[in-house]
Amino acid sequence: LSFFLMLFLGLVIFTLLPTMPPRLLSKYQEEYILNNRTIGSDGVGELSDSDLKYTEKMMEPWWNITDTMAKDDTVYNTLHAEVGNPYAAMPSMHTGWALWSALVGIQAGGTTSPTRHIWVYLGVIHVTLTVFFIIITGNHFWLDAVGGAVCTQIGLLLAKWLTMEVFTSKVSLLVKSLIG
Repeated sequence: LSFFLMLFLGLVIFTLLPTMPPRLLSKYQEEYILNNRTIGSDGVGELSDSDLKYTEKMMEPWWNITDTMAKDDTVYNTLHAEVGNPYAAMPSMHTGWALWSALVGIQAGGTTSPTRHIWVYLGVIHVTLTVFFIIITGNHFWLDAVGGAVCTQIGLLLAKWLTMEVFTSKVSLLVKSLIG
């Protein structure tokens, strides 16, 4: 339940606040600033020569990120082009999935298990590597990773609350039917 609540919250945020991942910055610079001399695809905001020079200087590629999605032709890229949202960067569900998996793995290991510390280390390593790679591949900014972690926590808390509400209401109904 917590996993689906986390994903649903992410979907709501993707829909209400579409944000561009860093890997698309170069594409934006080439297509909208340098070629069209406009900010926005509808032609609104045409730039003067002085504004264009300033904007070109400001938009020089300091990020040095390769668009890994456009680099190779893979099945994932084909599916992403057909049904994916290229602007679904905030929150990072990569981070959400990694954190959720780590927390579930740690919880499944048990609190008194002699191998609990191994699960904790593996979970921390998994989340850290996921965040590292989503940033260096240009899929997300670090704040997107924070958003994914927040969605995970909200999903876990909502699932716990909903489960407790359903459980307590079912138990109270059972007790009432047995007693009364």
